[in-house]
Amino acid sequence: MNPWRPRRFLTPALLLATVATASRPCPAREPVLFPVAQDGKSGYINADGKLVIKPQFEGARQFSEGLAPVQVDGRWSFIDARGKQVVKPKFLSAFCHAEGLALVGVDTGWGYVDRKGAWGIPPRFEAAGGFSEGLAPVRLRGECGYIDKRGQLVIQPQFQTAGNFRQSRAAVSMDGRFGYINPRGIFVVRPRYQAAGEYSEDLARVQVGERCGYIDLRGGTAIEPQYEAAGDFAEGLAPVQIDGKCGYIDKTGEFVVPMKFDGAWSFAEGRAVVLAEGRYGYIDKRGSYAVEPKYHGAGPFHHERAAVRIEEKWGYINKSGRWIWKPSK
Repeated sequence: MNPWRPRRFLTPALLLATVATASRPCPAREPVLFPVAQDGKSGYINADGKLVIKPQFEGARQFSEGLAPVQVDGRWSFIDARGKQVVKPKFLSAFCHAEGLALVGVDTGWGYVDRKGAWGIPPRFEAAGGFSEGLAPVRLRGECGYIDKRGQLVIQPQFQTAGNFRQSRAAVSMDGRFGYINPRGIFVVRPRYQAAGEYSEDLARVQVGERCGYIDLRGGTAIEPQYEAAGDFAEGLAPVQIDGKCGYIDKTGEFVVPMKFDGAWSFAEGRAVVLAEGRYGYIDKRGSYAVEPKYHGAGPFHHERAAVRIEEKWGYINKSGRWIWKPSK
């Protein structure tokens, strides 16, 4: 979940291609490499903190499906786990591969390339998102719909916004209200919410008036709207906010971790980022600190490593808080 301090429901990143595909952890079979910065250039380390691809890029994203987007001379390309470019830098923007295709931007719009950098779907969209469950949201002539992997419109543009499919549901909006459609484009939850998130673990966060709650896959109320802000369920728990303080609930709505943090994010690999007195740390599912709050920024764990920031420099720690890569930029 995004930072909580703005007291409102934060809608999912809809279209305009985003961090969702860029930041999703790689599957276990992927090379476990992490982007780092050193002397103003980006490269990659392994899980032991050893540089395996020397810093040489202006920008670098995570690996996905064996490739990672990198920036060279102002343009984006893709490299393999050896650091070899599989396509010359030519994209204005590029995001990680998802289901065999990567979202890229060029002068004529947004499209998708395959693992060799060849166009799988030519750039003709005003905005677009990554593929999930075989479909991707796109915008044409100011309205949003969905394409399949052949680039064919399978759900015609008709929505104001459109999110990725999760559990055969996607959040879309019409006339300023959010609901959910199935892969055939049929509403399974009519548009009636001020905001709506992605489904996760059979529940989705929604906003009713000024309060947030959760609905089930059929659209029934699972947890009554009562929170100032709410995050996605992960590993059975979700962060929520009441009276400016954050804690964690289970799927019955019972508090498992008391409301004592200034910010809270969803769990990943048994740890969750929390904010306390202006510093970020990590808790376990009992609410105890696994890593004390001492960082100026922090990301979720994946492959037992997490990116954390000290001042303007980023590094990586393990689950005990030991440095794998000391902060650099």
